[in-house]
Amino acid sequence: MGMKQGLDYDKLLIETDPIVRTIAIELELFHGGDQINIAIVKAPDMTKPMNRKRVDQMVHEFEHMIFGIGPKATQLWTREYQKYANITGAYLYNDHQSWVQGVYQWSQLFAFYKLWAQDFVWENENDPQNLRMKSFRFRIGLSALNNPSDLIIESRTLREIASKYSDMEIYTYEYSRMIADQV
Repeated sequence: MGMKQGLDYDKLLIETDPIVRTIAIELELFHGGDQINIAIVKAPDMTKPMNRKRVDQMVHEFEHMIFGIGPKATQLWTREYQKYANITGAYLYNDHQSWVQGVYQWSQLFAFYKLWAQDFVWENENDPQNLRMKSFRFRIGLSALNNPSDLIIESRTLREIASKYSDMEIYTYEYSRMIADQV
């Protein structure tokens, strides 16, 4: 018996392992797109324009990475919050009221997308003056992942982008491809 080259799942796992069939079906059915969850564990102070600009730059890098679909496939709270402010005629200042309390209230009460409330971790929720956005997450869309080697490239690229922003402590996760980060 010779050793086969490559880190494809079918070479790493025994043929009778049920996950082999599951992964093969997954790659066949979902070859055209997938969604990556990106968690910013240490959220920067969003009251500062330079931090918001840096978050936008980081999101842009994830959106335009290899296999990335771009902004059309991104679910990002800052964009939706700004749209909401424009629709309601609210002016966003560079202060706690606009970028902390306002975001908190929007995510809890007024967001049209029910999952927005689940996209944040807050500190001091019972004290509006000391409320702090601790963490948040967003999602990007990917397409054209055709084989396990693509998953390796994708995982490596996600790690490289995240490492550029190590102060934010970024984690990425793909719910539908649980093996992607393991190969």
